[in-house]
Amino acid sequence: MFGALLNLMSFALAMLPTLSPERLPRMAGFGRLGIAIEGCFGDPGCFMAAYDANRALSSAILADSDP
Repeated sequence: MFGALLNLMSFALAMLPTLSPERLPRMAGFGRLGIAIEGCFGDPGCFMAAYDANRALSSAILADSDP
């Protein structure tokens, strides 16, 4: 497991200099790492789509739970 995480991190570090994202989320460092490794997990753009969906869901839950 540790070896797999190190491989993923080395892949991300190799990809970081080649990135030129159109936009970054508020946590830009996290966003750049997510975009760098999205090639291992899905199609280009899948990280930002999942990140935006999670943010929207969190906002909706917060709005619904606030009296």
